[in-house]
Amino acid sequence: MDPAATRLLTSLTELINKAQQGKLPDFLYKHLADAELLALKKGAEDVRPIAMGNMLRKLVSRSLAMQYREQMETFFVPLQFGVGISQRAEVVVHATRVLMDQHPDWVVFKADDDDDDYLTWSRLDDVTKFKTNQ
Repeated sequence: MDPAATRLLTSLTELINKAQQGKLPDFLYKHLADAELLALKKGAEDVRPIAMGNMLRKLVSRSLAMQYREQMETFFVPLQFGVGISQRAEVVVHATRVLMDQHPDWVVFKADDDDDDYLTWSRLDDVTKFKTNQ
């Protein structure tokens, strides 16, 4: 490996380790929590705000997630299945399919392939209908 790359990797590793251990000056943690906000054009007259998190914070977070993966999985599995838990989203999808097959009257999802109205249909109306059919 290139000596400059080795020095960079060593320095970055030391910085990430210090950040994880809380050994950086307090003012740096504020900057780690900041995000740059970009305004991207959305349609003809609108703007979409996009927040770009600090790269060092992402490295610290990712490294902690990898280091404590097993503990996080043990803690989160009863509570959530979609993030950071290996193949748990597939379990939820499969379980949902089984339940939908066993109990078709439970289905409250609206699926209409002919229309692209996902963002326009009234979820409140559907929830109200669901509650009155209980």
